[in-house]
Amino acid sequence: MFSFASICQLYTYDEVFKDIDINDKLDRDTLINTIMDVCGMNEPIYPEIEILQIKVQYFFKKHKEQFDKLVYLYSLKYEEDYNPIWNKDGTKKHIETTVRSKDNTVDDSHSNSINDSGEDVNQVSAFDNAGFSNDSKTSNRNNRNENGNNTTRGNEKENIKLTIEDIEKGNIGVTTTADMLNQEIELQSSFNIYELIARMFFDEFCLHVAYTNQLPY
Repeated sequence: MFSFASICQLYTYDEVFKDIDINDKLDRDTLINTIMDVCGMNEPIYPEIEILQIKVQYFFKKHKEQFDKLVYLYSLKYEEDYNPIWNKDGTKKHIETTVRSKDNTVDDSHSNSINDSGEDVNQVSAFDNAGFSNDSKTSNRNNRNENGNNTTRGNEKENIKLTIEDIEKGNIGVTTTADMLNQEIELQSSFNIYELIARMFFDEFCLHVAYTNQLPY
């Protein structure tokens, strides 16, 4: 019977963990060493290197999305992403938009017609006659039309946007700050992604009987 550590020593760690697909934020050496801490003294279910290598690759491929989510959760920063003593952290935004439009159009049109007409008559009288008779006649006629149109057009548009943002943060009193601190401490004490992956690895690849006759956790 070979322990997992013996197989890794025989075939090298690079062969056992060849081409595993892990998140870029995970350190490969730290991950392998943590797996060895948990699984090293136990006998693997697949002692043949060819089968073990395929199964190890499949393990990390199968859980890739799950491990990526865990990496994201483990990467959350205090203050920047969350506050452990807050149980309320929200933002409400109210937006009011008013649009006013006004069309100013003035049409000014006018039409004038002027007709001028007249006659000039020149009369003369004979030396032996006291009466007058027409000598010449001139007629004058003038027709004039004036038409005009003036249009003034203008548009007025006004946009009014009112934004009200309410930010609510802190402890609303449902849970005391001390209780939330204790929960955070308890969470962080078991919040190690390398150990979590190593324990999952143990469940899938190792017989639950070690040389010490004890489980690694």
